[in-house]
Amino acid sequence: MSQKIQCEFRIKWKFRKNHYSCDINNQMFNENEKIEIYGKHLEGKSNEDVNAITLMNCKLSKFPRGLKIIFPYLQSIHIFKSNLSKLSKEDLKEFKTLKQLYLEDNEILFLQENLFSDMKSLEILSVHEQNLLVIEPNIFNNLENIKCIDFRQCNLVNFVYNSDGSGDCKTLEEVKIKLQEIPQVFALKLLFDKLQELERDSKFLKELKTAMNKENFKDFNVIVDKEQFHAHKLVLAARSPVFAEMIENNSDLESLNLVDISPDIFREVYNFMYTNEFPNPENVNLVHLLIASEKLKIKNLADFAANTLLNKIIDENAFELLTLGRKYDYKELQEKSFKKIKEFFDGEHIDEGLINKPETLKKLIDLKREKIRYLAELEQKFKSIMKEN
Repeated sequence: MSQKIQCEFRIKWKFRKNHYSCDINNQMFNENEKIEIYGKHLEGKSNEDVNAITLMNCKLSKFPRGLKIIFPYLQSIHIFKSNLSKLSKEDLKEFKTLKQLYLEDNEILFLQENLFSDMKSLEILSVHEQNLLVIEPNIFNNLENIKCIDFRQCNLVNFVYNSDGSGDCKTLEEVKIKLQEIPQVFALKLLFDKLQELERDSKFLKELKTAMNKENFKDFNVIVDKEQFHAHKLVLAARSPVFAEMIENNSDLESLNLVDISPDIFREVYNFMYTNEFPNPENVNLVHLLIASEKLKIKNLADFAANTLLNKIIDENAFELLTLGRKYDYKELQEKSFKKIKEFFDGEHIDEGLINKPETLKKLIDLKREKIRYLAELEQKFKSIMKEN
């Protein structure tokens, strides 16, 4: 099974030259799934022309594999604010000819020995703004062409190396010395604290999952279209400000009827509140999930639904998703839906201001559909007449 990731292709000016770039924004990458990247190429361009890729505000825990297969002449990778936490030598071995690697403002904890040793063509490496816990001194072995290493605003170190001598470190030997000077007691304390935090989170989620499947101490009923969901007040209040307010205002409250939410959708919401696991996007109505999550003010789940819908925009649902994006202030959902609507008008001029005039826009869409239907009927009549003659 493969996951489809939507992108936008564009020309970017960087480091005194043009790059043909694949830009991916606000996408969720499923771990261990093969990815397919699709988007509309600029005229005369193809995947073989792509030499740069940028992932911004995405959700991925592991480094995405297979990029070199999709874009064989990739020279630059930029992963920015995308929750990247795991990075291994195996992830990077396909990028022997990569020249620029930017892994900025992510959640990488470990940089292991010889991590970049297969990337002999690498010229620029930036791990700017990371809460690093472990940096092995020999991570830069075999980087024969490296010109810049950026370790600014990392909690263990803060320096830049430039081969022209303009950085804090003038030579790679100075870089190794800087890394060797990291106080090991400080690094170990950070690591210990982080491991404890992860262990607490893991245990807590495991206990919550167990609690979800046991009726013990469940003290609240959520009734959705006659179906009852037994829950713990504390869990509901902790996960949803709406439930919290209701329970705080009436401590004797034992049940609540939810309207305008189906049992199937609330089952996904209920599961998320206890497990923190997102539903399978293929098995849930994402529009209804977004509306329900917004109604209950469960932000993480609402963000998941909105970001996943960015890949589901088609002519038939573009106006509905634009309206949702506008109502719940998801700018990118609104803008991408409007872009799809403009494509539906097939070259006809659509004023940009109509993105903020949904009633007028809806009338134009209805007129366009009526025109398409009318022209199709005329064509059918014409074919019938030609057949008779």
